[in-house]
Amino acid sequence: MNLSTRCCPPCLLPLIALLCVLPASASAEEDPIAPRIAVLKDKTKTIEERTRAATELGGFGPAALAAVPVLVDLQDEHDPELRNEVVGALRKIGPAAVASLTDAFRGGNERRKIASARALASIGAEARPAVPCLAAALAPDQPATVRLAVVRALGSIPDDRSVKALADEVLNDPDFAVRRKAVAALSWLGPKAEAALDPLLDLLRVVNELTKQRRQMVTLFVSYCHQVPSVDNRPNLALSR
Repeated sequence: MNLSTRCCPPCLLPLIALLCVLPASASAEEDPIAPRIAVLKDKTKTIEERTRAATELGGFGPAALAAVPVLVDLQDEHDPELRNEVVGALRKIGPAAVASLTDAFRGGNERRKIASARALASIGAEARPAVPCLAAALAPDQPATVRLAVVRALGSIPDDRSVKALADEVLNDPDFAVRRKAVAALSWLGPKAEAALDPLLDLLRVVNELTKQRRQMVTLFVSYCHQVPSVDNRPNLALSR
């Protein structure tokens, strides 16, 4: 009797043989991330296949960190369903994706900035390291579409720096739509936005005062119009000179 038959019962030999070949058959799944990244990068694949790959990568959470650069690049894809799944995957990967998304935002074009801001907004509080970069993009020389995306992102990231940046937008942004969205974003932050209350109340008082002054000016104008002769009855001053 050889060693193998002496060390274990014969009934276990098939199981041992199966265990010996399992690593070879399972080798394709040793790295489940790489094949899915390959599908994402392959433009010959259908949108459905690439969308499914993005969804599956999101299911791995932070373990799919290697896929972040590819997912970030796919934010520029034209298909909205694929873009949505990409954002969802980045959200599930979470804080591990923040640095790459921040770099993509900083160096990206308008479309890339908007997409990266959206992805950072979906990550939420864990995207706090991106707040300074986002706030810097609220400069008036940035497109209003980018500023709107940033405002939405900051309203999703509870942080004192978010509050300050949004309060400044309410007071200073040249675009009314951005100012209005900044007010809404501050409300999303809840009690965290209390620090912005005093300057906003000051702004409200200024607006009320300006509105009061405008009403007075309109009243004076209407009164003046009622006092002066109608156009038809006024003397021709040019001819009377």
